[in-house]
Amino acid sequence: MHKSQKECRAEIEKIIRNARRTARRRRGAITRADLILHLPLMADIPPRILRANVVHEIGHAVVGAVLGMG
Repeated sequence: MHKSQKECRAEIEKIIRNARRTARRRRGAITRADLILHLPLMADIPPRILRANVVHEIGHAVVGAVLGMG
């Protein structure tokens, strides 16, 4: 597993652990609201930056398709 995948997995596991803790304290089942409560804050991304990122990611998809990798 790539390092960034491990970091992403660890972050997701932390969100789930925190949501479970919230549910336990409430003495209830874990809910969607528990998960949302522990998600990192969303940042406003300027349209120019968002577009550049989208074009970059589309490039990955095109190269993968041309090389028969996906």
